[in-house]
Amino acid sequence: MNRNFSSNASSSASSSSNRDADSNDNLKSSHATALAENQAKEAEILGEMLAMKKRLQSENTQRNYKNKRQLFIDWCAENYRYEVEPNVFKVDELVTKAKLLRFLKEVVDKTGNRKHKRDDGETMALGYESNQQYIKAVIDLYHDQVAAGVNSHPHPRGQKVNTWHKGKAKHNRDTLRENFTDCGVGTLQDGYDYNEMVAVSLYFFTNRDHEPVAEMRNRASFLMHHMMMLRGENSRFAEFADLFGINFPEDEENSTPCPVLAFHSDFGKTLANGNRMYFATIRHKDVRVCAFGAITFYLFYRFHMSNEKFPKFTKNKDWYGLKLLKGKDAKKQMAYTTMNAPIIRAFRQCNITSLHTTHARCGSATRDAKLRGATEDQLRRHGCWNMQSMERHYLMKLSRASIRAVNGLPTGKGRYWLPRALVQPEESLQRKIFPEVDDWLSKVESENDAERSISAQGFLHLMKTMRVVILQDAAVLREQYPTHPMFNHPIFQGQDFLSFAAASAHAVRTTPTPSHMQIQDVIPEVNNRLDDIDMKMGMYHRAELETLRQENAELKRSLGALHEKIDCLTTGHFCFVPSGASVESIVTPPVAEVSSSSSSQPVQSSTSEPNQPSCYELDTTIQTVDEVWRE
Repeated sequence: MNRNFSSNASSSASSSSNRDADSNDNLKSSHATALAENQAKEAEILGEMLAMKKRLQSENTQRNYKNKRQLFIDWCAENYRYEVEPNVFKVDELVTKAKLLRFLKEVVDKTGNRKHKRDDGETMALGYESNQQYIKAVIDLYHDQVAAGVNSHPHPRGQKVNTWHKGKAKHNRDTLRENFTDCGVGTLQDGYDYNEMVAVSLYFFTNRDHEPVAEMRNRASFLMHHMMMLRGENSRFAEFADLFGINFPEDEENSTPCPVLAFHSDFGKTLANGNRMYFATIRHKDVRVCAFGAITFYLFYRFHMSNEKFPKFTKNKDWYGLKLLKGKDAKKQMAYTTMNAPIIRAFRQCNITSLHTTHARCGSATRDAKLRGATEDQLRRHGCWNMQSMERHYLMKLSRASIRAVNGLPTGKGRYWLPRALVQPEESLQRKIFPEVDDWLSKVESENDAERSISAQGFLHLMKTMRVVILQDAAVLREQYPTHPMFNHPIFQGQDFLSFAAASAHAVRTTPTPSHMQIQDVIPEVNNRLDDIDMKMGMYHRAELETLRQENAELKRSLGALHEKIDCLTTGHFCFVPSGASVESIVTPPVAEVSSSSSSQPVQSSTSEPNQPSCYELDTTIQTVDEVWRE
């Protein structure tokens, strides 16, 4: 009986322990499964973030980093290859501070510039910015490794890397000298002036060696980048849907209508956070370099002379994606080389020496606008540089003063005066240009067989404004370049346009500048003259005041001394001040009488200083000469 009981008890305990073990195994298995699932999801998210990071980087940045990252990986394969098992090797590619410094010293410094050699065949050292690109590329690899969860080392850009970086910056000037690099690169000379800008614009306008529509596009691109201070990706990604037109208030411009061509952009490496930038231009004072007119002529070539079909606005998808500056495909942005190569060609033809053809336009435009009166804050807003929350969300985002300045006009309000805009063309003549605009605008606004959208209305209204700009600018340019192929179009051969051109030319010749603008032109000169007079008068008054202050101080000192002397006389106190050794021999009192006098002892003030003469108090009861002598 006892034996059976103990047997049952042991079997029960054994089964219980088996159940507990099975339960623990199930828990461990469940935990491992959940952990594996979470790790897989986290790895998937990390992979998505890495892919998103690559999408946010610009194509130029990715292309620049790719080769430099691969160079670092290849270097690691040569120097950090370890045999972890027999015939099994592993390469340590993890980025660390020490490894980055060693890479910079052994590879970057020694290799130097891979594209250029010095005249004597020696390796040309890399400049400051080139060294910085290698550091950025390796740090970009480090960020990818951290995001993938394989690198837990501290950030490589520490104090030692910064010290190396500062050392390179310090010796950058010597490196440029050693490499005989052009000292004018990056200086105020690296760019073009106004006359050279006119030459480039006219080169594209009159060139017959290339396709006319391509040259009109190149001219529009060049002037857009100058007047709007654009980056390359902003113009290459610009679409018709981004364009719109506004008008500056006539009560502030005061002379002639001031239409504005504007577009917004959310492309570019500086806009990865989703912010939107606005760029704008108005009609330039000089028709030869007017970006507004250049864009309208380019679109005229596309839709009137190149057989490109006018966009359909039935649905947004029908016209969204159409590029403002197109290559072979209207829905694909131009390649960087397609945009930059014509600028290099034009610079050579116009004898302009500039290494940075992309940045030359922004730099030249900024300097020109600054000389014309635009402030740094206005230029910063115009070029969308270092925009803060106020500019991004609350302000108009268009700096009107800098827009006027870069287009050759005074920065003040009420100074917009454009003689070629004095005569408005007839409506019938306007409708000959982009004739589809009115029909599509009516459909979009009434939602009749067309999707109503703000972007469609903005673009179509801008196209209506472009009609007037084309006709007014063509009337001027046709006189200067009558053989241009564009003016062979039937629109510019019709009697209605010829009549308009004659009226416009007559108005330009005979209409004087408004009197209020003439006064405003004179006022600055008068104001400067008054400022000079005020400055000279101020200097004279300050000198006179200083002289009066000195004379007043001297007078106060003299009056103080006189006041002290008068006090001594009126109170009966005076001082005997010997004037020399002969005084004693001239006046020598009898010794007996002087010695017998009891009142001959001086009464010295307790406050008298050692260097001061003795003070004697005169007896006011004296009545005779003998008494005075004894005293």
